[in-house]
Amino acid sequence: MFSYDTTLSDVCSALATRWSSAADDALSAFSAADLEPLSSYEVKEFLSQLLEEVRPSECEVTGATPHSAATPTSKLSLGR
Repeated sequence: MFSYDTTLSDVCSALATRWSSAADDALSAFSAADLEPLSSYEVKEFLSQLLEEVRPSECEVTGATPHSAATPTSKLSLGR
């Protein structure tokens, strides 16, 4: 049976779990600095895992129009 090294994925999973399970009053403890040590692939994986843990009804993307994709200035808000 194959054995995969999940070291990089584990970092993304742990961060996504920390973010998604944080209480509203603890969200200020998170910042862009949390993502700085991650590669672009890890950031993508982190965001993917974070969005899997949050129900779509709790998300709101601002800054995008109905006929365009989210832009670099778009914000993803987790409404709780």
